[in-house]
Amino acid sequence: MKKASVKFSFIIPTMNEEKYLKQCIESIRDQGRGDCEVIVVDTDSSDNTVRIARKLGARVLKEPRRGPGIGRNRGARAAKGDILVFTDADVHFPKDFLQQLEKHFRHGGAVFDLAFYDSRKRYNTVFVLWNSFLRTLTKLGSPITNGSCFVFDRRVFEKAGGYSDIILTNEDHDLARRVHRIKRFVFLPIKVYTSGRRLHKWGAWKFVKIHAIMTYLYFFKKKSYTAYWYK
Repeated sequence: MKKASVKFSFIIPTMNEEKYLKQCIESIRDQGRGDCEVIVVDTDSSDNTVRIARKLGARVLKEPRRGPGIGRNRGARAAKGDILVFTDADVHFPKDFLQQLEKHFRHGGAVFDLAFYDSRKRYNTVFVLWNSFLRTLTKLGSPITNGSCFVFDRRVFEKAGGYSDIILTNEDHDLARRVHRIKRFVFLPIKVYTSGRRLHKWGAWKFVKIHAIMTYLYFFKKKSYTAYWYK
């Protein structure tokens, strides 16, 4: 039987993600599709991240430089698919994710209806409000993302220049806006689940405060909140 060509490339940047990566890759494999690949771009993990990725059939790329844009761009250059799905290692996909994506995605890029899978109900209520905010701004032509998972048409991604290698926070907003000038960036009502690990670590107030600072610095100062990577 002829092997299906790759249509979807899942790109996962990692650094010491052994606790979460297995579930993420398994949720991708559970899509039951032969036309997707998983690429893990690892930044010098000292735990079992790389071993887990290889055991589960992911292609592993080593990237010595740190930064969200650097890792994602490295994975995109190696990807074979026409549709690029960038995801954090702590994301879980529902079993019909690719089926829904194939049905609805006709755009330059998109963000998803995100929810926590390991947090209290009241925290997910906050996510519902945030998703409504994202959806409204995106419809108004001012796209904004939620950071954990997004998708791009490969041709549009490349035409937009990919991620910035020097922006350390809100690099996803930056790319979404550049993509939107070429072909629409949208909010898709497809459920994707992520961990609330930073929320648990920092507490709700600090979590909201940090993300508010990041957003303010990006939109009004055109700067990154570098301290985010050291908290």
